[in-house]
Amino acid sequence: MYNAETVSEFVPEDAHIEWSELLDKHGEKKVVETFYGYDYCFPSDKFCNVNVWALLEDGSVVGMNESPRNGWSFPRVGKRAMQRFYGRYSMAEKPKAIEKLLES
Repeated sequence: MYNAETVSEFVPEDAHIEWSELLDKHGEKKVVETFYGYDYCFPSDKFCNVNVWALLEDGSVVGMNESPRNGWSFPRVGKRAMQRFYGRYSMAEKPKAIEKLLES
């Protein structure tokens, strides 16, 4: 899928200037796994159009969405929210890396 080792590599270069605050705070965090948003459900309906998600080493996720109307957006969901949300689903409905996150 996406061969990104860090958030800085995950975020497309043409979005780096506009999203420099995100990159300053999370840019060096390692990406554990990436997956498509339509393959796995995610917390909140407001993220239903996010195309790709990157699970980070700290247990949070960063989504990547490009809207023709609004440009790029990169929502971030923290580890506790991910654990709370995915705790309600069977393991078959989760990416493997998230299974490990829930075990920790």
